[in-house]
Parts: sequence; structure tokens; C-alpha cells
Amino acid sequence: MPYNTPYNPMKISFYFKYSQTSAKKNQGFGSIYYYLMLGNRKTKEKSTAISCHINEWDAYNKQFIGKDAVSRNLKIKQISDILEQNKLIKEVLNEPFTGDELIEMTTVSERFKKTFLTVLQEYIDEQFYKIRKPKMTKSQANIEESTWRTYQKRQKNIVEFLKNTKKTGIPVADFDARMCELLDNYLTQTGRGQAYATKHVKLVKTVMTFAKSNKLIKVNFAETYKIKPEPKRTVKTLRQEDYDKLEKIRPLLSNTELKYLDVLLFMRETFMHVGDYLETTSENITKYDNGQVWIIKPRVKRIEENNQIQVIPLSETALKIIEKYGSIEQMPHTKQTTINRYIKQACAKADIKLNVSSKCGRSSGISLKYNFGGMRESSIAAIAGWTSTRELVNYLEIDMVQLHNEFLGERA
Repeated sequence: MPYNTPYNPMKISFYFKYSQTSAKKNQGFGSIYYYLMLGNRKTKEKSTAISCHINEWDAYNKQFIGKDAVSRNLKIKQISDILEQNKLIKEVLNEPFTGDELIEMTTVSERFKKTFLTVLQEYIDEQFYKIRKPKMTKSQANIEESTWRTYQKRQKNIVEFLKNTKKTGIPVADFDARMCELLDNYLTQTGRGQAYATKHVKLVKTVMTFAKSNKLIKVNFAETYKIKPEPKRTVKTLRQEDYDKLEKIRPLLSNTELKYLDVLLFMRETFMHVGDYLETTSENITKYDNGQVWIIKPRVKRIEENNQIQVIPLSETALKIIEKYGSIEQMPHTKQTTINRYIKQACAKADIKLNVSSKCGRSSGISLKYNFGGMRESSIAAIAGWTSTRELVNYLEIDMVQLHNEFLGERA
């Protein structure tokens, strides 16, 4: 039965509650909930929609500690202030009310108060606690640290867009399909490609789904926006004549350029991604009694349940490169951008008019073996570390002359 509170002082209690998801619960994650006591009557519990680790909550002082404590404690204070404000309004109007009604009033106030940028920050904060720790099995319940940092970069670009359109204060409920289209157009018209823009729009749609699941909005109007199809990517490969040009200008290359040319050749010979090359050690190299030498190792970005393993027979060229440096650990190792820079410099000196990168080593090795080596797609997939041949389309450049000759030869 409703009752007034001049005779029933109100007490607000915040507390930590473990997540109902087993994976999160086992890692110590959960959310902060609260309830009211009006006299001797206790309300139903209500989530603040703030996720955290149990070590970030001071149960004695009922406040956050550690990372983002200031902003999170401000959120707690805002909820308390709104509850007190709603209680005061009811008392001034002399209207009967219950604690559950106060909480419902607060929920409505919070829902319409939150901006899209606030919810975006809350989503990214929650993802921080899903970062996979070393030696932790990869699963849908966790993400790589690089993924979280990518979210931060996209957040920065979305903030830039909202500032440019003077919509930084847009409520989360108002971020609809039209806003998604504006963001999409903004990113593509400022010199970024469609694939780049699409990734930002997908983040927005994910955040809006997050908002709905946390009951911050009743309807997700952004979900009606149709993602624009990405243009087909052109596979960049170096042909054999390009490698011949690079060999001819070796005397003109600096010592550093020569080192990273060796890296390019090694990735061509092994079909390796630069990330996998940088992680390969002598422990991954096996020599058999018949003289064969193999690299057998998991992919860096492996999905463990799919068992992405590279099984690479080392060619004479690859072995000579390793022997030149003494071991694979002593081969040039640095970040991918540096490798790309020196490869570009070497190709420019060879008058190769192609925007090359370390990926060209992998793609050209695959294309050369497919077009001229007669290698089966399944064998290429095994060496490249794919679970199927579907990925081949992203690395293979069909040689039209070879295709022409093969086709006419078969018909004849």
C-alpha cells in the first residue's frame, strides 16, 4: 500500500552482484545494484547498468575504487540525487508513493538523460574487462587488447563526427538510422574508404543493441540502417618479374632495406603473415631424418576451437635466409609499419609501381604457387594456416595469361 515518507526515512543501499553468466562470474565480474528502504519496507533490487570487477567495488564505503572510479561514483551520486529529488516532489505534492515507484521514476529519468556518447563510453568500459589475459583460451566471452584499443580509436572518430555535426549531446534514444547514414557519409567523404566507415557504423549498432539490452532505450531505431556493401578489394601481389627487378638492384639498397627484402622473400616462401613471422621461434622448426625441415606452429590470431595451425615445409630459399642470419630469432624483427616502410623503399628503387606491404609477400607466394606451381587449394590452405579454402580469394591474383593457356590447352 502506498505511503508517504515524513514518518519513514529513506535509505539507499548500493551493492555488488555477480554476473549471471558463468564465464563472467568465474572471473569476478558483475554489476552494481541498489534497493531502497522506506521505513521497514524494502523495494525490489534495480541494476545501475554499471559493470565492474569485484575488486573495483568498496563494499564497506559503497563506492568504486581504481580505474574510472570518479566517473562511476558520479553515476552513483546522480542516481541517489534523482531518488531524493523524486521523493521530495512527492512529499511537496502530498502524493502517496512507494519505493518501487520512486525507482521507476528514476529509471525513466536516467533513460532520457543519457547521451549516446555516455552509453558508448559505458560499452567500451565494459569491453575493457573482457580483454583476454595471457594463456587464457580465446572464446566469445573475451577479446584481444588490440580489439579494445581499436574501439577507442573508433570512439575518437565518432566524437569528431558528432562535434562536426554539433550533436555531441544527442540522446542515445535519438541515434537512429539517419544518424548512422550521416556518420557513414561523413567518414567516406572525408577520404576514408567504405570498409573503414562500415566498421564504425557496426560499432554504433552494437552500442545501440547494448543500450536496449540494458533498458536504456525502448526501441533501437539504428538497427534498421542497412550496412553498405564494401567494394571488392584488389589483391596486391608482386609478380616474378618484380622479384627479378629487386634482385637486380640489390647493390643499390641500404643494409636495412636488404634485411627487410629478406623478410619479404621469407614470407613469400612460407605464405606467412607478418604477425606469424614475428612470433616464430626455433622451437617451431622441426628437422626430420629424411632431411625435410618444417615450421609447425599455431597462428597468432588462431581460433583455438578451429585449430588454426600452419604446417610449412621450408624451401631451399627460406632455409638459406635463416642460415644467413644464424637463426630465425636473429632475422630482422620490428613492428609491421617499419617492415612495410623499408619494403616500399626497396620497391620504389626497383621502379615497382605498386603500393606494396608485407602482405604482398604472403599473397605473391600463394599466387605464384597457385598459378605456376600447380599447388592444390587445400595444400595452400594448410600452409597458410586457414581452416578452409574460402580465404584464398583475399590473397590470390589469377594470372590471366596462364589461365588463357590452360583453358585453350584443355579444349584443344
